[in-house]
Amino acid sequence: MEEINVINVLEETKRIILPNFLPHNAFITVLELESKVNGISSIPLGFVEKIWSYIEDVVVSVLMRHSENYYKLQLSAKRAGQNLMSKMKERSITWMTEIVEMEKVTDHTCNPEYLSEWNRLIGQHDAFVNGVLKNKNRPAKITIEGIGEVKVEALRKNPNALSAAYDLKIRMIV
Repeated sequence: MEEINVINVLEETKRIILPNFLPHNAFITVLELESKVNGISSIPLGFVEKIWSYIEDVVVSVLMRHSENYYKLQLSAKRAGQNLMSKMKERSITWMTEIVEMEKVTDHTCNPEYLSEWNRLIGQHDAFVNGVLKNKNRPAKITIEGIGEVKVEALRKNPNALSAAYDLKIRMIV
């Protein structure tokens, strides 16, 4: 349903022919999608921080175990280990931030894996549309290989936007 709402908003913007005009609904929808992307983009950064915290714990514990008879050495070794891990963590976070930001602005259609996966999923388009609109049993859910079960009851209400919504969902998945 979310994809159909986006398609409806985009269709609404096509009807308005004022230059540099973005309707309020389109603006809100774009902001909602952007917030979802930003929410997802923080996951890799959190993962990097957890990994480096774990590595720091391991390195410091090994240093402490091997220098347990030398108290002054322990203090220096612990501080040096923590400083090194802090620098490595900072580098990794910077690198991961760059990768995430590049992914946000990169068009994935230049990736051959993207194209093959998209072609595989879009090949199921006709079966999906037939399952939603022409299946006499009118099931509540349809299973699509690579996506899983999709609730289709609400989709039957918007048959004109069904194809565009399917394409949009495929692009978001891939």
